[in-house]
Amino acid sequence: TRAIETAATILDINEQAGHHRPELTTDMHFREQYYGYFEGLDMGMAWHAAGAPHGAPSYNAIVRQYGPGATRDFLKEADPFHDAESDAEYWTRVEGAYALIAANPDLRDGDDVLVIGHGNTLLSLMHRFAPEGYDLGKRPANGSVTVLDFDTQAPFAQALTVVSYNQ
Repeated sequence: TRAIETAATILDINEQAGHHRPELTTDMHFREQYYGYFEGLDMGMAWHAAGAPHGAPSYNAIVRQYGPGATRDFLKEADPFHDAESDAEYWTRVEGAYALIAANPDLRDGDDVLVIGHGNTLLSLMHRFAPEGYDLGKRPANGSVTVLDFDTQAPFAQALTVVSYNQ
């Protein structure tokens, strides 16, 4: 996938610059939101199908009127097979991703960890951990960098602090 290719490229460049090359770890906990029936389809159409019955015919309208969690719940509701992730299912999976980082015995406090992620995942993290002070009405730029501080000892609801966004 594009995320794996990006990570490999960054690791190659760092190694060529003389840095130790850590093992690349991939895990499904880090994947983008699962859209179920709507995977691979035009997302404008999908968000209309999800939000229009609630009077919010687009992703931004759903977020504005109901909050970001409703985007997942409405999409699951609109999925004829109900395979799309609900908000609760999504956050359980994302929390599992950070639990994998916290459980890595090779990491020490203060180490940097590079996570290559997707725009909606990053927006979801921002809405949850830094809903004020950033323009969250548009997707982060491809290739942008967001820096998070992760307190592995804190409950997940308090574990992430945004240092910078969409740089």
